[in-house]
Amino acid sequence: MPSEHKVTVQRYVDEVMNGRSRTAVDEMISTHAVAEHLKSGMDNIEALFSDVRYELSAMVEEGDTVALFCTLHGKHTGEVNIGPLSVPPTGRQVTMPYALRFSMKDGKIASLVSVSDFLQVLTQITAEEPTR
Repeated sequence: MPSEHKVTVQRYVDEVMNGRSRTAVDEMISTHAVAEHLKSGMDNIEALFSDVRYELSAMVEEGDTVALFCTLHGKHTGEVNIGPLSVPPTGRQVTMPYALRFSMKDGKIASLVSVSDFLQVLTQITAEEPTR
């Protein structure tokens, strides 16, 4: 049987990451500032990609910490602007690996750190189309 922490993180994956529920963010996050930061991150992802889904590959728990490894799948539908680089929407399907670390307290998520490989997305959306 999964622990309370793993159940909470799985709910976060299902309802927040894949379900886009901002209400669930407010219910599951222990502080308003962290919840608002996470909602901002959701907005950023949604501005760049449509049809987003996260595929979970592993979840590991150690004490009050849960680590999650997953892959984002989506369609590039928003303009990417990074410094002088600007890439208009390509409509291409993209994947991006993610690692997240959840710190848990009193049954809620107290903090969350995420690391993603956005360079993979840039490579996918700027690659030349194959010629026929």
